[in-house]
Amino acid sequence: MITLIAPVEAPGVDSEEIAADALGGGHFIIRSVPVVAEGIALGDIVACVTVDGRPHIDRVVVPGGNTTLRVLVDAPFAASVRAHLVALGCPVAESLPGLFAVSVAPDAPGEGIRAWLGGLADQGVAQVAEK
Repeated sequence: MITLIAPVEAPGVDSEEIAADALGGGHFIIRSVPVVAEGIALGDIVACVTVDGRPHIDRVVVPGGNTTLRVLVDAPFAASVRAHLVALGCPVAESLPGLFAVSVAPDAPGEGIRAWLGGLADQGVAQVAEK
């Protein structure tokens, strides 16, 4: 496993460290769920350039087909929401308590997952962003 640097366009954050496996020729496969970096997802094959001795993601060469959802859940519900997403087969990264990055695979019940999260949003329990 190697750590890649992904660019981030967010106030106060300029990059995110992403776990990946080397494929050779400056190409890597993403092995972690990006929490704040957009435009990349778990399973993507990316090309990197070396800056100051570290690989920085330049572009996605082959999309892996996964979608990343960012979910902010009220604290009392966070553990059960996370457990439900994991039970559905979704890898979940938690950057802060209640703030999840969720990877939805192409063969996962994506519409059902989105509908369930949308219901939580309608109840005021969660906020969901897809990027």
